Amino acid sequence: MQDIKINVNPFQGEFVKNIFNIVSLFLLSFASSLLGYSGYLFLEAFSFVEREYSSWSGEALMWSLILFFAALFILFIPVELKLIKKDNSADFQNVIGRILVTVTLSILILFLSSALFAGRNAIMQNIYLILRAYAFSGLVFVNIGTFLIWWASSKLEILNRYSFTLTGTIWILGTLIFI
Repeated sequence: MQDIKINVNPFQGEFVKNIFNIVSLFLLSFASSLLGYSGYLFLEAFSFVEREYSSWSGEALMWSLILFFAALFILFIPVELKLIKKDNSADFQNVIGRILVTVTLSILILFLSSALFAGRNAIMQNIYLILRAYAFSGLVFVNIGTFLIWWASSKLEILNRYSFTLTGTIWILGTLIFI
């Protein structure tokens, strides 16, 4: 019998892992922002804040609970589906794959959020603004941060170990600039 050797491009295998990691990272960071907005609406329901996005406290409390449970559901998606995979941030092909996936996901988020949340009430408009800020942060800061982590990971091993956490932190902090 002959041995059949199949050469698979390593970029293809890492590409699927990159998709899972970037989608997981987006879901985790976006759900954390939804939790924060839910907390704000909870404070609004009990008149602890001055800026109000709802017409009465019952509406703010309802949206607060809806967003709280939606954020909890979103937070458990990457964990329960085991979407988070260990990857090597020191590999340049992997970094390029991550950047391509992040750009694609960010553009998809921009189009979907504008189609789903345009022209709704003030709370849905704020969720749209948060999604748009995540998309712009993914287009700019996450890609720059991914490249800088790759560049510095050869000098500092700790960056390679915590690249996923650092990228998520960069995504959240970059979002604050666009909000």
